[in-house]
Amino acid sequence: MKRRYPLYNVVLGVFLIVILIVSLLISFSIYNHKKDLILSAIDEKIKLAETIKETVALPSWLYRMSVLGDLEKGLIYGLSRFRDVSFIRIIRADGEVYQSTFEEEIGTKINDSDINEVVQSGKYLVKDQTFSDEKIKALLYPGYENQVIWIGFSLASTQSLIREALWRYLFVAFAILTLFGLAAVIIIRNIVDPIKKITLSCRDVQRGSLDIKLKTNNRTEVGELAEAFNEMIKDIRDSHDKLEEAKEILEIRVGARTQELQDLTESLEGQVKERTKDIQDKLKQLESFNRLVVDRELKMSELKKEIKGLKQELERRSLP
Repeated sequence: MKRRYPLYNVVLGVFLIVILIVSLLISFSIYNHKKDLILSAIDEKIKLAETIKETVALPSWLYRMSVLGDLEKGLIYGLSRFRDVSFIRIIRADGEVYQSTFEEEIGTKINDSDINEVVQSGKYLVKDQTFSDEKIKALLYPGYENQVIWIGFSLASTQSLIREALWRYLFVAFAILTLFGLAAVIIIRNIVDPIKKITLSCRDVQRGSLDIKLKTNNRTEVGELAEAFNEMIKDIRDSHDKLEEAKEILEIRVGARTQELQDLTESLEGQVKERTKDIQDKLKQLESFNRLVVDRELKMSELKKEIKGLKQELERRSLP
């Protein structure tokens, strides 16, 4: 016998599979969205570094710096107010901090092999670092005259956008799962439960119970199945009643026929007894007649012997 799987378990399994698929889709979407946002934030800071590089390299900027010595510092401070920017440094190839949003860093040296790598390769580099106990990103961008523009920026806005996207995805997932859950409840109430009732009713019919009638409020094919089941049970019940009626009639007929056979048997037994008695009487009469005939024959034989003896005696007397 093949193994059966309850429809409740099938619906629950499908619901769990949908939850798993939705969870995987949300995770995949959040991962890609987070990746895009981080790349967008990095691209934004690259454009900021390019702006700093091009501005500092302009001849007009050099002229202004010769007149206004704090102009470059003002530029660094102004750009550091850019969204999510934690600090901006301009570092020479030997690691000396040329400009920084932190005045105490100016003139100090930073020993970092990535500075020389960026200067030599001429390509920017993005890495993770910790700033004020916060994990941030650091962009090292090749600047003017073997300088490196070091921009430290947090991902606070990015994380905020990711959380907003996550809530949106969760809301959509919740809506989808709610709709699917409602659909599952409707399926269970309108399909699974009626089919289960029909199955239980079929087992009752197998046990001989025919006083069954299913409610047919369902207007789907399941309702049609329930109505067909009720019609089938009604037909079976009518057939059963007719069979019972036919059985009673047959029992009455069989009883009457049996009585007739018993009466006929008794009558035949009486006739046989009478016939047997007649035969026995006739046998007795025959036996009596037979004895009479035998006695007569014996007497005739003796008489013949006597006659024969008399003839012989007469013959002897007639001889001279």
